[in-house]
Amino acid sequence: MRYRAQRRLIRQRKRELSVTMYRLAQELQAGAAPQDEATQRLLKLLPEGVTPAELRESAHTLRLQRGLADRVRDGVLRS
Repeated sequence: MRYRAQRRLIRQRKRELSVTMYRLAQELQAGAAPQDEATQRLLKLLPEGVTPAELRESAHTLRLQRGLADRVRDGVLRS
């Protein structure tokens, strides 16, 4: 996949995850159970007792690692 296509995909996925995190924060703030599959799955991945404020902060500071370490390791093994 080309660099620009990767960047576009990464931005899209980060936006999707950020929206899901904000939606989950709103649902938890209202005391409601997660409504859709994405928020339910996300809640299972998070530590017990996560607060809506922590979710909003995390949604704002999302980071992504693209697996470069694997490619570096493979290159070292080849050489």
